[in-house]
Parts: sequence; structure tokens; C-alpha cells
Amino acid sequence: MTKVAENPLSARASVIRYWKAHVSGNLPPPPFLLSKASPLNAMELAKFTRIAAQNNLSSNSGSFCSSANLLYSLDNSKPGQDPNFALYSGKSFSGYGSSRIGGVGLFKNYSDGLNAAANSFNEYSGDSVAHTEEFKGYAKDVNFATDNFTNYGSGATGGSGDFTSYNGRVNVPNLGFILYDSDANSHKLSFSSYTEEANAGAEAFTSYGKNGNAVSSQFNSYSNDANNIRSDFTSYGVSGNAANNSFKGYGDSGNTPHNNFKTYGVGANSGIDKFTSYLDGANSGDDTFQSYTSHAIPTK
Repeated sequence: MTKVAENPLSARASVIRYWKAHVSGNLPPPPFLLSKASPLNAMELAKFTRIAAQNNLSSNSGSFCSSANLLYSLDNSKPGQDPNFALYSGKSFSGYGSSRIGGVGLFKNYSDGLNAAANSFNEYSGDSVAHTEEFKGYAKDVNFATDNFTNYGSGATGGSGDFTSYNGRVNVPNLGFILYDSDANSHKLSFSSYTEEANAGAEAFTSYGKNGNAVSSQFNSYSNDANNIRSDFTSYGVSGNAANNSFKGYGDSGNTPHNNFKTYGVGANSGIDKFTSYLDGANSGDDTFQSYTSHAIPTK
């Protein structure tokens, strides 16, 4: 196997040269020291050096920290100012926005065009009030996309989550919505143009909206023209009250879609589920409804 040569212009190469010339010519530099070398390439280094010289680095701190793999404190924005994560990628937002009142978190063109995007939104916006989350053009044209939304919006009151053009044209999407919007009250969720033209992936909605009150979920143009996508709705909306779920244009023109609804809406009270233009023009595939709305109390 051919060994890839070290870029002589990189910060890592500079550290190695200094170590050999001034510290030790025989012993290799410690991995800890090398890990602290900047991951910026020559072009990025020149770009941010110029920005820093103009005293504008603070206004570009998001893109700088993302490029340099630095931990960026997302709550350093001015009071009342909403965060904007445009062109950001591959970070963890666990616990972000918890108990926040009002405001908007915007993820636009986030993680677009990457080979492998792994993002975590565990307990994001939990117990928030009237907080809006917008994911627009999120992780489009990515090869391997892994997103984890465990306990996202748990206990939230009001507000909404909007996923528009999310994971479009992804090769292998792997999305997990576990206990998403559980115990929430009137927190509206919308999935529009979600995983369109995606290939060979899996989406899991486990205990989604559990014990929620008046939680509305709308899936519009979900997984259209996708190939071999598996969607599992397990214990979705269990024991929820007055939920309103709509599947419109879901899986249209897809190839070999697999949709499983297991113990969906069990024990729910006065909920509405509507399927319009579901899997129209889809090729092959299968749908399983097991214990769907079992023991649910119908709308009067």
C-alpha cells in the first residue's frame, strides 16, 4: 500500500520539523502534541489569517471553528439573538436550546456535500417554550449521513420543528428519531421533501410523540423517488392525546420502499391519522401495520 506523503506546508509538518531540529532528532513527537497542530490547510490558513488581520474573525467564528475542529460555544450569541448554523457541519448539539423560551434555531445548508456527516441532536430543545427549529437544505448530497435525534423536543410546549429538503440525494441515510417530541404539548413537526432521491438507508421513529398532547406531525413529499429506503414507526404516538398525523405524497415513485408501523398510536386518545397519495407510483416494496392504533380511543 502506498503511503501518503505528509503535506510539507501543513501545521503538522511544521511541528515535526521543529521537533526534529530543536527537541529530539531520534524520538518521534508525541501524538498529543501533533493532535494540537492546526488542521487548517494552506488555503484556509491564508483565508482566516486575512480575516483576523481585518479584525473580523469574531463574525466568522462559526466557520473558523468548524474548519479547525475547535469546540465552539454555541450560546455566546448576544441576548435575544437567534443562532444561525449556515454552512456548519459535523457537530454535536446535545442539550442545546433546552428550556429556551422563544427564538429560532436555523440549520441551513448544514453538512452539505460531505462524504460522511455525523450529527447528534440529543435532548435538543427539551422543555423549551415556543421555540422553532428549522432544518433547511440539511445534509444534501452527502454520501453517508448519520443523524441522531434522541429525546429531541422532549417536554417542549408550543413552537415547531421544520425539516425541509432534509437529506436529499443522500447515498446511505441513517436517521434515528427516538423519543422525539415525547411528553411535548402542541409542538408541531413538519417533514417536507425529506430524503428525496435518497438511496439504501434507514429511518427509525421509535416512541416518537409518546405521551404527547396535541402533537402534530406532517410528512409531505417524504422519501419521494428514493431507492430501497426503510422507515420504521415503532410505538409512534403511544398514549398520546389529540395527535394529528398526516402522510401526504409519502414515498411516491419510490423503488422498493419498506414501511413498518408497529404498535403505532397504541392507547392514544382522540387522534387523527391521514394518508393521502401514499406510495403512489412506487415500485415493489412492502408495508406492515402491526397493532396499529390498538386500544386507541376514537375521536367522537
